[in-house]
Amino acid sequence: MAPATVKSIGFSAFIEACPDDGKRYELVDGQIVEITATRAHDDVADFIYDAFRDEVRGSDLIRSRTFLDLQLSAQSIFDAVGG
Repeated sequence: MAPATVKSIGFSAFIEACPDDGKRYELVDGQIVEITATRAHDDVADFIYDAFRDEVRGSDLIRSRTFLDLQLSAQSIFDAVGG
């Protein structure tokens, strides 16, 4: 039996065929591939979320409508997630 061939698609077909299920997808070598976050990605996302939350809680941003001036360096994120 001959191996099954997989048809490659282009970007336009990807836009049309990409599922709209709340997950993230990318086009890799003509195939639709679901993107999954790594543990390191989740750790960085959690750190950024916590930093914003702590800044908002520790200030009067909500009532005063002041813009948030939070500065994160790559090193501070790396240190915070135990890199």
